[in-house]
Amino acid sequence: MAINRRTFGIGASGILLGSIAAPFVRRAGAAGSTIRVGVVNSMSGGLAAYAQEGQPAFEYIIKKINAEGGIKSKGGAQIELLMADDTSQPARTAAEARRLITEEKVQLLTGTILSAQMLALTPVLDELKMPTLSVWAGGSRSDYMFTLGYPYDRGYAQTIHDFIISLRDDNKFKIKTAVMGYSNYEAGQQVNKFLTEKLKASGVEIIGEAA
Repeated sequence: MAINRRTFGIGASGILLGSIAAPFVRRAGAAGSTIRVGVVNSMSGGLAAYAQEGQPAFEYIIKKINAEGGIKSKGGAQIELLMADDTSQPARTAAEARRLITEEKVQLLTGTILSAQMLALTPVLDELKMPTLSVWAGGSRSDYMFTLGYPYDRGYAQTIHDFIISLRDDNKFKIKTAVMGYSNYEAGQQVNKFLTEKLKASGVEIIGEAA
């Protein structure tokens, strides 16, 4: 059975890369075999700071898991990381993911995948039914992508909403209207959408926006 968001279940909560590899990895081989994990990171380009910060963590946790006997439920299977640099270009993210899946035969994809990269990856993941874990993206448009990122709705938007309403109700700021300012890309658009809905429901009139 293909692993997707509907079949992932509650096992996604509180996980790291090593703990999901065993129960959710696709095409796992016989006990004791190697599990190939593709890592798509922006090691160069404008988003390199995110990847360069996250890459050592990926390498550390995999070395630790392997040194401690591998994936126990897979008979001690070792994890092999296959790296790819998308140069901070979403189109390259999709191309590298396809290469890792079809040529390198990885069983799981992960990386410091941001919102724009998530959107570019979606058609590839849906076509090839590859389970993928993003560390950063706040949402997903694919049944095969799971994220540890802060959710757009109950994360970013709810937190901002609660702060504004606390200023109004608890601290007596006279907040009756608001102008919505946001970054005009996937994450910003989604947070703005959810926040606008929440503020309107709490009696704040939205009188404009700037993107």
